[in-house]
Amino acid sequence: MASDAAEYLFFALGSIATLVCCTPYKPISAIRQTGEPGREDPFVYMIVLASCLVWLVYCAATSNCLLFAINVAAMIFQCYYLDVFMLVYTEDFARYVFGVFTLVIEMALFIFFCPLTVATDDAKKMVWGAVGVSCSGFMYLVASMEITELYKAGKVRDAYRATVAWLFSGVFRAIYARIRGEVMLEISNWIGIGFAVIQVVEYVWLYYKGNGRHED
Repeated sequence: MASDAAEYLFFALGSIATLVCCTPYKPISAIRQTGEPGREDPFVYMIVLASCLVWLVYCAATSNCLLFAINVAAMIFQCYYLDVFMLVYTEDFARYVFGVFTLVIEMALFIFFCPLTVATDDAKKMVWGAVGVSCSGFMYLVASMEITELYKAGKVRDAYRATVAWLFSGVFRAIYARIRGEVMLEISNWIGIGFAVIQVVEYVWLYYKGNGRHED
C-alpha cells in the first residue's frame, strides 16, 4: 500500500511539474492575439508530439495507465499548439503541419492496431523503451537549445521557470519509474535531469557574466 501511495504521489508531482514546463501559455496566447509567431518554433512541438506517441506505445506494452493518460493529455496540448501555428503561418506551412499531423495520426492507428505493440514480454518493452529514450533525448536537446537562446536574449524569467519545472519533473518521474521498476522510463528522465542541470549552470554563468541580469 505504501509503495502504491508513493507511486501515485511522485507521478502526480511529476505531472504537475511537466504541465508547468511543457505548457507555454504566454507565448501561445501572444501568438493568438498578435497573429505573429515571434521566436516560437513549431518544430519543438512536433518533436514533443512524436515523443508522446512513442511513449504511448511503451505504455501499451507495460500496461502503465497513468503514464498513458499524461501522454494523451500532452498530445492534445501539442495538437492545439500546432493548430495555433497553422492559423498564423503561411498556407504552405499549414499544409506541412497538417501533413505531419496526419502522419502522426496514421502512425498512432497502426501502432495501436498492430498486435506486436501490445505484447508484454521484456524484449519488446526494452525495444520500445529504447526508442522512447532516443526520442526523449532528441526532444530534450532541442528544448535545451531553445532555452539557451532565451537566456542569451535576456528572457530570463520564463526560461528559468521552465528549467526549474523541467528539473523537478525529471526528478519526480525518475523516482516514480524507480518505484515501478521501469528502467527505460527512468533513463529517459535522468537524461532530462541532466539537460536541466546544464541549463541551471548556464543560467548561473550568464547571470554572473551580466547577460542574465535583465528581464523580458
